Amino acid sequence: MLRRHFLTTATGIGCALPTLAAVPKGHIIELRHYHLRNSASQQVARMAEFLKTHALPASQRAGAGTQAVFANLIGGSGPFVILMNSYPSLAAMETSTAKLADDKNFQTALEEYYAKPGLGYMRVESTLLRGFDSMPGVEAPPVEEGKTHIFELRTYASDNNATLRAKIKMFESGE
Repeated sequence: MLRRHFLTTATGIGCALPTLAAVPKGHIIELRHYHLRNSASQQVARMAEFLKTHALPASQRAGAGTQAVFANLIGGSGPFVILMNSYPSLAAMETSTAKLADDKNFQTALEEYYAKPGLGYMRVESTLLRGFDSMPGVEAPPVEEGKTHIFELRTYASDNNATLRAKIKMFESGE
C-alpha cells in the first residue's frame, strides 16, 4: 500500500518539475574554493604563483569566460583562495575542461605543482552556479592601468524555493 502511494506521489512530483524550456539561460559560474594553511610548504605563495602563471592563462586558452581570484589571507576560515571561471553553458564548461586535459603545458605544470614537497592545498571544493535572468553572467568592471580593486564575494542561502525566488526578485528589481 505504501509503495503504490509512493509511486503515485513520485509521478506527480515529476509532472510538477519545470520543463527544460523553463530553465534559465544564465551562464554557469564555477567557484573553486581552495582551503590553504600557513605552513612551511608555502601553500599560499605556491597557489598564487600557480594560478597567475599557469591556471588562469590555461583556462583562458581553453575558453573560460570571465575569471577572478578572491583571497582571504587572514581572518575567519583563512587562508583560502576562490578561483572563479564563467562559461556560457554546461557544454562550454565541458569543452573547456576537455581542452585543459589536452593542454600539455598545463598538465606538465600541474604535475610539477603536485610533485613539490608538502601539500599544495588542504582541500578544494567546487560549486556550480547559474546566473539568473536579470544577471545572466559575470561582468568585470573596468580597471584603470596600474590600479587594483578589492571586491567582496557574497553568498546568499535560502531556506526553500520561495525564499530563493524572493531574493532573486529583489536583485532583479534593482537591489
